[in-house]
Amino acid sequence: MSHKLLRNYGSILVYQFVTILTPLVTTPYISRILGPKGIGLEAYLYSFIQLFSLLILLGLPMYASKKIAETDERNMNQLFSELFSFQIIMTGATTSLYGLFIFYFNQHQFLLVLYLFTLISTGLDTSWYFVGKEKISAIMWRNIAVRVCNIGAIFLFIQTSNDLWKYILINGLTLFLGQFLTGSIALSEVGGFTFVVRTIGQHISPIVLLFVVPSMLTLTLSINKLLLENFNGAVEVGVFNQAYKLYVIAISFISALTSVLMPKMSKYYTTGDTERLKKYLNFSLRFISGLALPMTIGVLVMAPQFVSWFLGEEFSEVMNPLVIISFSFVFKGLSDVIGIQYLVVSNKNKEYALAVIVGAVMTSSCCFLFLQLNFKAQAPALALFVGTAVTLLIELYQVRKVVSFMFVGKYLIKYVVFSLIMGGCMWGASRSIEIERTSLYLVTQVGVGVISYSICFILSKDPLIQLIKRKKREI
Repeated sequence: MSHKLLRNYGSILVYQFVTILTPLVTTPYISRILGPKGIGLEAYLYSFIQLFSLLILLGLPMYASKKIAETDERNMNQLFSELFSFQIIMTGATTSLYGLFIFYFNQHQFLLVLYLFTLISTGLDTSWYFVGKEKISAIMWRNIAVRVCNIGAIFLFIQTSNDLWKYILINGLTLFLGQFLTGSIALSEVGGFTFVVRTIGQHISPIVLLFVVPSMLTLTLSINKLLLENFNGAVEVGVFNQAYKLYVIAISFISALTSVLMPKMSKYYTTGDTERLKKYLNFSLRFISGLALPMTIGVLVMAPQFVSWFLGEEFSEVMNPLVIISFSFVFKGLSDVIGIQYLVVSNKNKEYALAVIVGAVMTSSCCFLFLQLNFKAQAPALALFVGTAVTLLIELYQVRKVVSFMFVGKYLIKYVVFSLIMGGCMWGASRSIEIERTSLYLVTQVGVGVISYSICFILSKDPLIQLIKRKKREI
């Protein structure tokens, strides 16, 4: 990787991590204060917010970052104005629909009103501009400052199980502040904003088509939570939701590379440099495999101690869905690489949407089946694993002329072996070293895992090391 590419990767990694920093730091505290019932209710209500947020953004973030990467500076202000105008229109329409929903929904109306801050903040998101310009570092530190304020406010004001409303309000207000700061920087860079309506029509079709992807993913997650609540109650929703939050944290590290390379690959496709496009695709598939597989094994080894230490004994049941959902790491990572870095970049949006739709339908169908079998919180976790695997298989078939099944399978097996060796070393260390403090025990386990996995790479002279060095020279 070049210095710029490495910096962008690190910036997006930090940016995505900061986005979920609050739940990462505050989850142990919030879990103990609000308890399983409060956590479950928050997860249940937030599933509605996710659905309305989808209507605001549609497929705009992915489409916008791609268009920003392809557009020269002379036309940047016009493009930004068109895209942000569309976002504002959708925010107004969706907020009106949400108001009607609150009026007719007879439960928890006060909490739903507080979620308005979160919903409106979604409509102010302009991070897609910085992703497309490969300038995430420009907003990173401001977002870190906002998140630190969020964390401080949560520890200061959330004191009892009756403070769920404060938790929702704090998250909404700090998100609004973060979006305001990000938007002001974007407006400054593009030279202002003009509200336009006439010329946004050209963007509607591709935005709506790409809407299928986030909508199906969020819709499936929300449906699965609602099904789980209907079958087993809000407490089980809280159990699954905690496991899913940890899954999102892990995926953010894996998907950061996809966010970095998408603008660059869009430029390669626009200029007709298909050879570089294929090389970067293969590089990404290998890189993601080498990163996701050891993370899965790491979760398997450390889950029992980590869950009790991080969430508290009340959430010990989170371990089972977390272990199951960790097997989705590699499928989700590879699926995002093929879908976003190749299918979307090469304007094969219909093919990408088809793979996601089939995977989403499979996920919800399996979730319903597993709930019938009384799998409880494990049901949506296992269903997610099945759905992501199906999506990946469809995408691999769609790009079979570009990516070989044998090529992917060859290095997958290799990294599985490396990961199992790593897991064996971690398990052996846990048996031979007695450490009373759980935090120190977990740090030791991570250290053993990183060292043993790195040794496997070095001794095998893995091509990924040479590929990274080669990218430095190429870019």
